Amino acid sequence: MTLRPGERIRTTLDLALQRRAEAVLESQLSQLAGADVEDGAVLVLDNASGEVLAYVGSRRQARQHHVDGVQALRQAGSTLKPFLYALAIERQWLTAASTLDDSPVAIDTPSGQYMPQNYDYRYKGHVSVRGALAGSLDVPAVRTLPLGGIEPFHERLLQLGQPLQEDALFYGYALALGSPEVSLWSLTNAYRTLANGGRHSGARLLPGAPEKPEAVFDAAASFIVADILADRAARSVTFGLENPLATPFWSAVKTGTSKDMRDNWCIGFSSRFTVGVWVGNFDGRPMRGVSGVTGAAPVWLEIMQALPASAAAPSSPVGVVHDGAE
Repeated sequence: MTLRPGERIRTTLDLALQRRAEAVLESQLSQLAGADVEDGAVLVLDNASGEVLAYVGSRRQARQHHVDGVQALRQAGSTLKPFLYALAIERQWLTAASTLDDSPVAIDTPSGQYMPQNYDYRYKGHVSVRGALAGSLDVPAVRTLPLGGIEPFHERLLQLGQPLQEDALFYGYALALGSPEVSLWSLTNAYRTLANGGRHSGARLLPGAPEKPEAVFDAAASFIVADILADRAARSVTFGLENPLATPFWSAVKTGTSKDMRDNWCIGFSSRFTVGVWVGNFDGRPMRGVSGVTGAAPVWLEIMQALPASAAAPSSPVGVVHDGAE
C-alpha cells in the first residue's frame, strides 16, 4: 500500500484500549527500571476477525522509541512449546496424560553433545505431558522433538507464519526450546490459531474482509493444548497458584524467557481475544532476574482483564476423551 503525505488512514485499533495498553506497559516498565529493563511491546487481536485492537511498538519515553517491538525479531524461548506438543498430540505420538522423562540427558549432534537443562536446574523425574507443558519444563520438550523429527516441527512453525531464517538442521534440538527469532506479531497470531481451534489466518490492522482460515492443527489437538495452558493446578508446580497468569475467567497462557534473559514473553488468549506482550531491551542487553512471570505477565494480565468480558471455556470438539488420557 502506497501512502501519500497527510493521507488519513482508518485502522482497526480501539482508541481506548490502545491508550490503556500504552499506560499499562509504561507503568510496568517503570517498575522494572531497577532490573535494567527499558523496552516493551503489546499486541491485542480479536480472535474471530484477526483485527488488531491495540498495537504498542514501544514506550514513548524510550531512547529507542523509533523501534517497532511488535515487528522486531527476538528469540522465542519457551513460547514455541505449545506448538510442539500440539503436533505430537495431533499425530497421536502423545496424549496429555503420556509420561515423559524429566531427567538429565546428553544428545549427540554433529557439533557435539547437546545437554538441555530446565530453567531452575531441577528435574522432576517422570512427568505427564500436561505437567511438562504447563510447568514449561525444557528437558521433556527436547525429548518430545525426536518423536516426529525436527523438520516436521519446523514446517509446522512456518505454516503458523513464523519468520524462521534458517532450515531445520541449523536449529537442531534447540528448536524445541525456542532458539529461532520470531516477532510479537507472528507469535501472537500463532496463539490466536490455537484459540480458533487450529484454524490459521492473518492478523490485520486495516478494515476489510478477514482472510479465509486454513487448518494448521486439528481441533482436538488445539483444544487439548489450550486446556493445558489454562490449567492452574498443573501450572502451579512451577509457578504457584497465585501469579499474574491467573484471570477471573477462562484463559490459556504461556510465558517465555530467552537465553541470558534478553527476551521476556507472555502470550495468551480468552475465547474472544489474544494478547501478546514482549519485554526486554531493544539493544539486546540482558535483564537482571526478570522472567516471563515477573516481566511481561503483569502487563498481559491487566490488559486481558481490561477487555470486554469473555465467554466460558471453549467446548470440547469431537475426538477428545475426558478420562485423564486425552
